[in-house]
Amino acid sequence: MTLAELAEELRSGNITVSQWETSMRDFLRSEYETALILAKGGRENVTFSDWGYEGSLLKKQYQYLSNFAKEISANPTAWMSGRLDARMNMYGNSAYGALEDFQRREAEAQGYDEEIRHLTPAEHCPDCLDAAEHWEPIGTLPPIGDSVCLVNCKCVFEFRKTGDRVSAPDSVGSFEKGIDGQKIETAAVFDKDGNIVFQKDGNNRQVSFTKEEAEQMRGNTLTHNHPARPGSGGGSFSFDDINLFTNYGLSEIRAIDDNYTYLITGVKNTDGKISKALFTKIYKDEVMNGTATTLDDLSHNIVVRYADKYGLTYERIPK
Repeated sequence: MTLAELAEELRSGNITVSQWETSMRDFLRSEYETALILAKGGRENVTFSDWGYEGSLLKKQYQYLSNFAKEISANPTAWMSGRLDARMNMYGNSAYGALEDFQRREAEAQGYDEEIRHLTPAEHCPDCLDAAEHWEPIGTLPPIGDSVCLVNCKCVFEFRKTGDRVSAPDSVGSFEKGIDGQKIETAAVFDKDGNIVFQKDGNNRQVSFTKEEAEQMRGNTLTHNHPARPGSGGGSFSFDDINLFTNYGLSEIRAIDDNYTYLITGVKNTDGKISKALFTKIYKDEVMNGTATTLDDLSHNIVVRYADKYGLTYERIPK
């Protein structure tokens, strides 16, 4: 029986509140069990400890459910509407957070020690925007569902081991140290072995590339500096930077300014074509309604939102 059908049974008087609560408990137990088995890669991999942990999460949900049942019994008329369905769906949505929780626990058991929260296409609360797109020690970011949006959260976790970090070859790092603090932009392209493909100077705002130069970037790393300007240490990626990365299939694009190193290392949701109009729309929205108090944070917040739309793996790392 679906949650909608169960709600209708209660509204129609075919079942009592007590029977409804029992059915809801059965539903939650089934959903959480499925989530745990998925996270473990099969029932045969679930340990007694895993079942105990699942039980502790279910116990909390059962307590919430018991309180909800008391609310319904105390004032049935207030709940015999679509309001009942909405509240019941929150219990169903909690299984999504449980799945992410189980996967996080399993990742830590397998030696993963860093985590990042990714935004998926959805409306996001301020908590989720703050927690997204930066790597932290595993277990330190808020769990899915522990934000203003509660169980409506659609964020996802990704995990990695410290040794799996994408790090710049010594040649890239040395080049970045050499251009750090310059008043004009200088860019260089490096192949997978850290060999320089070409280097090019620009002006205080950009480096321009010919189509032939851009073609040499495919599968390679592009790094460059963003010179400081009044009120800003340089800032994050421009639309042109991101367009270059997606359109020419770079393996990584990097930028440095006075305070941060910026990285984009992966893309999932684009065939190479991205929207400048969307970038401009996000920019205007952040200027009018965003929470940034500096130009650097403004540019970062814009790229965080834009990266979310196209599945870009984006980081800002303090120097």
